[in-house]
Amino acid sequence: MRFRISPARDQATAVLVVLLFLNVQAILADSAGQADWTGHIKVVDGVSRVLNPAQPMLAPLDVNLELLWSTGTDEEGELFGQLVDVARDSLGNTYLLDRQVLNVRVYSPSGELLGVVGREGEGPGEFRIPPAVLALPGGLIGVADLRAAKIVRFTLDGTPVGDISLEGFNPDRGGMMMLQDAAWSPMGLAVELRHGTRGEDRFVSEYMLAAATTEGEPRHTFTTRTEVREFGQPRITDRNETFERGRWALSDDGFLYVRTKRDSYEIEVYAPSGELTRVITREGITPRKRTAEEIGELESSVQLRRHGRGGRPRPQPEFDFSPHDPIVLALWAGPEGNLWVRTCAHEQDLPDGCLERIDILDAHGRFLREVRIMADAPADAERVFYVDDCVVVFGEGLGAVTDPDGQPGWKWSPEGEDSDLPAVTCFRMQLDS
Repeated sequence: MRFRISPARDQATAVLVVLLFLNVQAILADSAGQADWTGHIKVVDGVSRVLNPAQPMLAPLDVNLELLWSTGTDEEGELFGQLVDVARDSLGNTYLLDRQVLNVRVYSPSGELLGVVGREGEGPGEFRIPPAVLALPGGLIGVADLRAAKIVRFTLDGTPVGDISLEGFNPDRGGMMMLQDAAWSPMGLAVELRHGTRGEDRFVSEYMLAAATTEGEPRHTFTTRTEVREFGQPRITDRNETFERGRWALSDDGFLYVRTKRDSYEIEVYAPSGELTRVITREGITPRKRTAEEIGELESSVQLRRHGRGGRPRPQPEFDFSPHDPIVLALWAGPEGNLWVRTCAHEQDLPDGCLERIDILDAHGRFLREVRIMADAPADAERVFYVDDCVVVFGEGLGAVTDPDGQPGWKWSPEGEDSDLPAVTCFRMQLDS
């Protein structure tokens, strides 16, 4: 029950984490009867299509921050590598997955470091390329291992308790299967798998979003995508409608939400049984145009990944990056059946002191209201995670401070400068109705 937004660039230095404890009732309060919804619903082939207008039913809601705890300053000697995912368990413990150091740090609700779990390798309790951390039933920690296509399980004290293998999704197919992402709800696991097959002149990738039991046994497939790359004249593009991290979300009751089209606001909703039940759309969003510099950075990052490790020269690819950002950037399936949607407009026309804004859709898929995260932070802090009733922000050199009046604020350390700011900072939400 969380979403991630992939960073614009990898960050191997200290980062900021902000946890915003969410009062869902305040956000959804008075959602019925205070305003008329001006959209409409059509049923096509048994699937409800929810057509939302540009304006929400209710007025925007501002969310302010109360500082709770922080850690990770140079004085404390607790340094981070590359934090890529966050999870919280039912006791309020926070798990931070570090893909560079290859471990999970476990923090109590008060910010005390309870332990460090996992290490690099292929043996029990080890992993190599972890895309996700999960809070599993029974108080267990799960770490997804991309190339091994499994979830490594630990107790809170770091004891390995066996792996969840997903090889049942790859019977007699050959090729290579990777676990791109994973999420857990009381209904079981949702997994994003990629099966790759190499031919003489092409590489075919089949992407799958599927449901599995808590032991990894296949239940059903929600949806699939296929991508073909030619060897002779490689073409690198971001226009394909393959799955991306953070573009799908799993609710506690097992519903799966998936962004299906890059250049439009369209979200598919799948029931726990696997059937497509609803398609949610919304009017009124203009995609943000990328600058020439941003497109150049995308091309450079691809070149670095292709040639950074040496080996034989590869053919120069043809680049075909979209001139615009995707419309829907990330999803989070929240409590009470509501859906949080981060769009390309999340940083456009923000009021003073606002970090970003998020669309809130109600349990019927109607555009309920906009939530504005109020924090005087720079736009560079663009990695935002929503985990259970929390929001998590990663930003290099960004830290929380308290002003002379005792109010929480932000301090920005320019890139390349040493910073004495905490790497991890925890806040509680304060809502103004």
